[in-house]
Amino acid sequence: MVMTVIDASGLVLGRMASAVAQRLLKGELIEIVNAEKAVITGNRVQILEKYFRRYHANIKANPYKKGPKFQRHADRIVSFAVRGMLPYKRDTGKQAFKKLKVFVGNPDNAKAEALAVAKNRSAKFVLVEDISATYGVKATGSLQKADGNGV
Repeated sequence: MVMTVIDASGLVLGRMASAVAQRLLKGELIEIVNAEKAVITGNRVQILEKYFRRYHANIKANPYKKGPKFQRHADRIVSFAVRGMLPYKRDTGKQAFKKLKVFVGNPDNAKAEALAVAKNRSAKFVLVEDISATYGVKATGSLQKADGNGV
């Protein structure tokens, strides 16, 4: 099978996720690079509040055993957005999700194909990297490791 590399820079997260999910269900192998540069459109304050509420949700049970668990790393935010577009509880969705790889940065300096979805034209947006950095992930450290310049 042929590996398709998609650069997420400037792409709207939901539109990219739905296009990638359709391709995964058809059987393609897909790598998404520069996941931290994907864009979530909307009011910055409202988006960050939404992620704040998710991250700081109180549950009565042991939080290490039960959910809700939300991702903070940029690559995981993108992969779970794609997973939400798949029937991930069925075998077809599970097999399709296994064919997806998401990276922070471009580790192999692979040439990415242009995905035929609309890029961000809005003035109101938040990068996935900003959400990760706001809620505890040092994006610069992840980028250095992914690019090979880190420790």
